[in-house]
Amino acid sequence: TATAGVGGYLVPEDHLGSDFISVLSSHSVVFPKTTKLTGLVGDISIPKMTSCMAAAFVANEATAVAESDPVFGQLALSPETCGAYTDVGRKLFRQADPSVDAMIMGDLARALAVKIDQTILNGTGTSGEPTGILNLSGGVSTVSHGTNGGAETWAKMVTYLGQIQADNASSESMCWVMNPTTIANYKTIEKASGTARFLVEDMQADGYDILASSNMPTNLTKGTGTGLHGVVFGDFSSCVVGMWGGLDLQVDPYSLGTKGVIRLVGLQDLDLG
Repeated sequence: TATAGVGGYLVPEDHLGSDFISVLSSHSVVFPKTTKLTGLVGDISIPKMTSCMAAAFVANEATAVAESDPVFGQLALSPETCGAYTDVGRKLFRQADPSVDAMIMGDLARALAVKIDQTILNGTGTSGEPTGILNLSGGVSTVSHGTNGGAETWAKMVTYLGQIQADNASSESMCWVMNPTTIANYKTIEKASGTARFLVEDMQADGYDILASSNMPTNLTKGTGTGLHGVVFGDFSSCVVGMWGGLDLQVDPYSLGTKGVIRLVGLQDLDLG
């Protein structure tokens, strides 16, 4: 009996390059909401008012009002370089279907966008990496869940918005950023027992939209607590991203030319404030 196994060389195989399956990956959700300063050349400083004047009444006529001075500061930005590269054999460049250069260039752009999102949220502030929101020592309000972290509750969750309003920083553009596993957990936590109303409903919490991002860490530590989830709520247009030039995509056929290898490099100079 002739079967596909016996006559295998007679069975053609179709290579469907047009149906290429991309890898599942994090994506950028925060960066598109930030304020971008593009076309920068030198280091920059943006003046800002850190404290405003205050008015007061006087008890008697002809009494001088109290002096009140505004306080000024500045936001300083200078370029830090984020990049990635890969090496590809020249034969693969010629033979690959789909086109390997376009595919890798797109993946380099994706990798840098994801890294920028990660940095905005949780940048370390070391080794050339800007400081992210979760690691800022000032300029943000922190909602504490105890010495060692703790479970989210409705009573605690409403304090996020309360603190922003107390800081006079609320806006219609505010949103949450949570890890998908955090969102799934919050969908099961009732605001109060027996109400069938949950911390997260219809991808909203306390009336504001939620952005799902696997770039939000779930491995934080506090005290003896480990495996803790970060949550950020605010107006991300308040995050300024300075960009020195656009995304540099380079094709280098020379560095490894004797090996017949082409290097593809993606670089972006930026800073956060």
